[in-house]
Amino acid sequence: MANATISAGEERKLTELSDGITALLGAIAADTYSQSGQTGRGISDALQFGGRFPAFLHMFVEHRLYSTIKEGPYEEFRNAMHGADRELLPEVARQIKERGIRTIYSLGPTPSLDAELLKMLAEQNVHVKYVAVDISPSVLIKAEDKLSRNLGEQSGSVTLDRILGSFESVNSDDKSCVTVTGGTVSNNPDSLWSVAAKIAKPGGLVVADSGVTPEHTSESSAYWKQYWLSMYNTPAQRKMLMKGLEQSMPDFFTPENRQKWQLRIGYVPHTGSENWKERCTTPRIQVEMHVNTEMDVAWAGLHYHLMPSQVIVPIVSVKPDSLSFVVKSSGYGLRPIAAKETTVDYSIGGGPKAGAFAAMFEVK
Repeated sequence: MANATISAGEERKLTELSDGITALLGAIAADTYSQSGQTGRGISDALQFGGRFPAFLHMFVEHRLYSTIKEGPYEEFRNAMHGADRELLPEVARQIKERGIRTIYSLGPTPSLDAELLKMLAEQNVHVKYVAVDISPSVLIKAEDKLSRNLGEQSGSVTLDRILGSFESVNSDDKSCVTVTGGTVSNNPDSLWSVAAKIAKPGGLVVADSGVTPEHTSESSAYWKQYWLSMYNTPAQRKMLMKGLEQSMPDFFTPENRQKWQLRIGYVPHTGSENWKERCTTPRIQVEMHVNTEMDVAWAGLHYHLMPSQVIVPIVSVKPDSLSFVVKSSGYGLRPIAAKETTVDYSIGGGPKAGAFAAMFEVK
C-alpha cells in the first residue's frame, strides 16, 4: 500500500484541532481546580470585594501560546534560570542517591532539565519513578514525549507517570524529590512551599528557582520598573494572560462584559504584603483587571455585581533577592543545603542586570 500523505494545509488544520482539544481539556481541569480549596475562596472573595486570587496556573494551559513568549528579553531570563538549575543538578542527583529517594515529582514539568537529572541518575544505576504534575493535558503529553526522546537508551531506568490536576491533589507514600522550576513558586501563593514540603515529606528534597532583583533601593526603582515591564508588558505576554483569564473567568469575556474592564500590568516596588514580610522592599509584577463600568458576572454557580473602580488582581509575580527567597522557604520547614545564582544576559541602557537563583532544600 502506498504511503498516505497530507498537505501542509491539512497538517495545519489537524494541529489546530489537536491544540483546541488539549486547550479545552485543560480549561476543564483548570475550572475544576479553580472551584476547590483556597483558590476557589480566593476568586470568590476577589470578585466580591476586589483583591487578589492565584490564577498563575491558568496561564500555561495552552502550551503553544506559552511558547510564543520565549523570545527577546524573556528568553535571556529563562536561560539564566535554567543555567542556575543545571549547575545544581549534580548535587541534586547525589542527594537523591544518598537519601534513597526513588520518586521525583515535577510540579509544572520542565522536561529539558528533568531529562538531564534523570540521565545523571541512570548513569549511577539509580532507578526512579518520575511523575509530572500539571492541570494542562497538553503540557503533560509534550513533557512525557520529550523526556522519552531525550532519555533514549536510559529510559529503562525511569518509570514515567503523570497526574492531571492541581499540585495540592498529589499524595505521596514516601519521601521524594519535588522540583518546582520555571519560577513557579514566585508566581503562586505562598502555600506552594508547604504543598511541596508535604509531598516531599521529612528527609525529602525540594528544588525551586526564581528570578531575583539584586537591589531594591528607591533610587533604582524607576530602572527596575522599566526592566521588568519590558519583559512582561508585551503583546505576546498580554495575549497569553488574556487567554488564561478567559479560561478561568469566562463571564468577563462575554460580548456584554468585555468592554467594561481593562487589563493593566504594573510594577509594584514594595509588596505591602504580609506574605513577603521578611523584605518590605521585595518588588513584584502585578496583573490587574480594572472594572470601568458596572457589570454582572457568574462564577461557580454564584452571581456577582462588580462596581467601577474595583480592581481584581489575578496574577502576582514576586521578584525577591536571593536572601529573601531562602528566608521565605525556611518558614515552611525547608532547610537550604545547596544554591546557585546566575545573571541574566540582558539590561536596559547598560544598567544593572537581574539574576536567577536556584536552591535545593531538605524537608525537616
